[in-house]
Amino acid sequence: MLTRRTFLRSTALVLSLPAGRGAITAGGARIRVVSDPACADGRRFHRCLASPAVHVGVDEGAYLQGVAADLDRRDIDYLLGLTQNSDFILLSQSLYERGYRMIYEGQHHYESGVIRHRFQADYPLLEALTAGLAAGRRPWSRVLAETVPEWVRSRGLENEADITTQERRPADSRGFLLSWAFARGAAV
Repeated sequence: MLTRRTFLRSTALVLSLPAGRGAITAGGARIRVVSDPACADGRRFHRCLASPAVHVGVDEGAYLQGVAADLDRRDIDYLLGLTQNSDFILLSQSLYERGYRMIYEGQHHYESGVIRHRFQADYPLLEALTAGLAAGRRPWSRVLAETVPEWVRSRGLENEADITTQERRPADSRGFLLSWAFARGAAV
């Protein structure tokens, strides 16, 4: 039987921008970003944010408890991520319970030499994402990182956009990742 601890250990995350220690701020808002260090796309997203890494150790449960403690202290206004689905499920559960709402979601799926992106957000963010991806000059995870300031300005899941880009799947790719942003209820 799969225990919670085993499940959590199988879903390693990188804490890119810790809220309590050197968090990104946008208009006074405290932002924490998480990414998946086990795949090239997650590492690139992390590097493009140019932040000091705090790598999660053996016990991801402790990491999740740390995020939960910051959420309870109201130390995080926005939580953003590029993660696998299992990490998203665990984090979103805590966020919804604490009154956060989703303001952006992206699905990124590699298929036969292309990657299909499906986004839900407000129009200005969708425009920034699709224009950056359509230009085709930068890897998709870099385009995501470059648009993080627009993520926190998103008003919510108002519109959808789909775009397919040509990009080789890295050998260590998950094949499917989610990008997402949550805002504390009154923070938006």
